[in-house]
Amino acid sequence: MSARNLVAITFTDQRRQVAISTRLHPLPERYPELSEILDDIGRTCRDEGIAVEQLQRITFFADEVNLETDDRRGGTDIFTWPILPASLHS
Repeated sequence: MSARNLVAITFTDQRRQVAISTRLHPLPERYPELSEILDDIGRTCRDEGIAVEQLQRITFFADEVNLETDDRRGGTDIFTWPILPASLHS
């Protein structure tokens, strides 16, 4: 699965299953690989002490990726990673 084809990965209440939403038209080729995105999310979860039970959704936008987590106080925390234009990577 390519990140370019994803809309969202949604975690169920039991965290035993995930729902994957895909898009009809892929995002631009400059979009990072899914493994890179998940590495960044994993590091953030480790650094912020986010447990698997807190994961709610990863959303893939053209200009950013968002991770939504349960803040354990009844609210939601959102972590955002911008998607930089290809020209900035050169």
